[in-house]
Amino acid sequence: MDKTTILVIENNKIILLCIETILKEKGFDVISTQCSIEALSIINSTNIKLIICNMITPELSGQELFNILKENSKYSNIPFIMTTGSINEQKRAQPKTEGILAIIPRNNLIKELIAELQNFEKLNK
Repeated sequence: MDKTTILVIENNKIILLCIETILKEKGFDVISTQCSIEALSIINSTNIKLIICNMITPELSGQELFNILKENSKYSNIPFIMTTGSINEQKRAQPKTEGILAIIPRNNLIKELIAELQNFEKLNK
């Protein structure tokens, strides 16, 4: 059986390595980039099943990337998780209405990312 491929877009190298490690330990294939523009070409050429993206990335923000993908029917169904350094509870409640699976604050990244991955796996069985 093919592994699920997850794309991680994160400009902080330490956080990127942390997320990659968690995903690989969970058995996922991981493609990562620090550049949101490069992410678009990766998405176009690879069968990505989940995107984990920092809200603030060079070139395009995570929200801008999400909006671009949602406008294209070929990519609009790819689940999207955003990470951020700071977020208020109102903003945190907003994602599911917009189609974002979760917005995860960095101060609780590992615990919440693992929980979201478990939810993702349940939905995709």
